[in-house]
Amino acid sequence: MNYGERRATYEIRGFRPDAAAVNVLIEVALEALFSTFPEQFVFIGGASLVLFYGSQRHSADLDLWLNSGEAPTPEDICAALQPRVSEASEALGYSRISITSATPFGDVTKFLIKSGENLLFTIDLTKISAAIKSEVTLLPLVAADETLSIPVPTRNLALLFKAEAFLTRRRVKARDAFDIKLLLDSGAKLTEDLKIHLLDGPAADRMEDTHFRSARIEQVNARICEPELQPFLPEEIYRDLVKHDFQPLRDALITLFSEWL
Repeated sequence: MNYGERRATYEIRGFRPDAAAVNVLIEVALEALFSTFPEQFVFIGGASLVLFYGSQRHSADLDLWLNSGEAPTPEDICAALQPRVSEASEALGYSRISITSATPFGDVTKFLIKSGENLLFTIDLTKISAAIKSEVTLLPLVAADETLSIPVPTRNLALLFKAEAFLTRRRVKARDAFDIKLLLDSGAKLTEDLKIHLLDGPAADRMEDTHFRSARIEQVNARICEPELQPFLPEEIYRDLVKHDFQPLRDALITLFSEWL
């Protein structure tokens, strides 16, 4: 498929034209990175749910975990990205493409992909935990011009990540609740091993506080959902959530944490 056809597939799924174009650029960035550094990264986060698990919530963040002790330099990463991303961006109507590293390489490195002053999407690199590698699966990037499989978390592991994010962020993020509902609706569950990780991992303190979890679930209301979800969801999906006062999101959270409420 050419770039316009690839964008059209996302528009058919309900993405706005600009979001659909960014999804294509994220695909192209994945092609460039995993072709050049095939053993280095695992693709995680909201954008991975869009590309591989059917999410309709737009995410302009390409999150990667380093899956190797030796990381490519920011210069090497930019060099791998620039030709393909520039070609695709120009074909999709963007000009003056720049790819820059925003932070020194360390635990987290951020790359900014811009068209002039307009930020199209970001790439975040962080270090992977060896404890979760058994829950990483290879899925084909169907739109790629070459045969390419991308390492991504299983639905179950993605659910764990979202559970931890919901509990540990400084403030509640409606996008975590939406993604949790998406994953539960698609059959994801916390296995016994993943429950142990939830209880012993970065959310351990929050898992000991039933009042905190219940209060945080109640915070998933119109006040936080409107600005965080309306710009990033197809109108029909967002209207349905509004119609039910976002109770489906709270119900998903209650289901996820029911064992500890």
